[in-house]
Amino acid sequence: MRWDTLERVGRDENVRFCAHCQSAVHWADTEDQAIAFGRQGKCVALGFLGAPVVGEMSVGPLSHEDLPPELAEAGLWGLLVGDAVGVPYEFHPPQALPPLETIDLVPPRGFPRAHVGVPPGTWSDDGAQALALLDTLVSTGEVDLKHFAGNLKAWLHEGRFAVNRSVFDVGRQTATAINRLMAGVAPEQAGPSTAQDNGNGALMRVFPLLMHSWRSPQHLVRAATQQAKVTHGHPRSHFACAAYCLWVGALHRWGSERSWAMAEDIMRNPVFADDVELPYAEIEFVLDPAWRGKASGSGYVVDTLWSARIAVEETRDYAGCIRRAIAFGHDTDTTAAVAGAAAGVLYGLDGIPTAWREALRGRDVLEGLIERWRHREAAR
Repeated sequence: MRWDTLERVGRDENVRFCAHCQSAVHWADTEDQAIAFGRQGKCVALGFLGAPVVGEMSVGPLSHEDLPPELAEAGLWGLLVGDAVGVPYEFHPPQALPPLETIDLVPPRGFPRAHVGVPPGTWSDDGAQALALLDTLVSTGEVDLKHFAGNLKAWLHEGRFAVNRSVFDVGRQTATAINRLMAGVAPEQAGPSTAQDNGNGALMRVFPLLMHSWRSPQHLVRAATQQAKVTHGHPRSHFACAAYCLWVGALHRWGSERSWAMAEDIMRNPVFADDVELPYAEIEFVLDPAWRGKASGSGYVVDTLWSARIAVEETRDYAGCIRRAIAFGHDTDTTAAVAGAAAGVLYGLDGIPTAWREALRGRDVLEGLIERWRHREAAR
């Protein structure tokens, strides 16, 4: 098999996709072979001109391709709209939800919606914290933890990034972490760090990292981990954020299933895992395919990741994805926000129903921050 017959991944000539083993293939720095790093620890190394041979995995400066700006914007809109659509259905088990086709930004008449005093079209803590992270990236050009921690404190105590500065929802681990920040704990040490502290608060806000430019997957994964530490200190949350970024960042080119497989290939490479300092056992725990059969829309970070993936893969448009995410019940706003960002990338801004976009409250906050982001991108 010739190297030049393989489909290129992104802009890097040294990374191709092998349809035979469904793996990304990285051209090792040797004279005659490329190493396919895959799911089993070893896999086929494709001879450049000769027959396949078995080789060890190898990792070099892996390819990473930034999202096109229009899809980055669509993903952010998708997150905020998904969050807003999901808010009224929060805390309800799936059997208490209205029929799937009637789930909308304004719930059906008679539905006992959550957050009764919150007008339809309002994003919650998910959207506000995502905007807080984007503001840090725009303001500092990096994941500056001190700046981001300040944004989180300003959100909780002053309503910054919230619609009408009204904060009506906050997760337990996030509240604990922000209280620690207020007491002077360093941002990278503020997040509760036991295995029981794996709510979805870091995952729900991580998408804006894909609106920034990173030199490699390693840099993106480290950024996902760093932003998570401020409120969630356990490596399970860190890896869930990293896996989500690698998956969503490739959706527009490869679709969901192949993007997920490629993210697995990268993260299951022990060399890569060691490089980004994520425990291999946690990687295997989060990627265990048994989670697909257990997805339930809860506030547990692994469940949220898998529920969002299922919502994306079982539907064919943005609205369908959001309705499927909400149909899991329970933490509906977060599942819909996490799935909604992915669906925004897949279907673009025009794929998000116009009525939902126009009914989104707080658009001045969102559009002002997007404009700042555009200026920064243009100046790079």
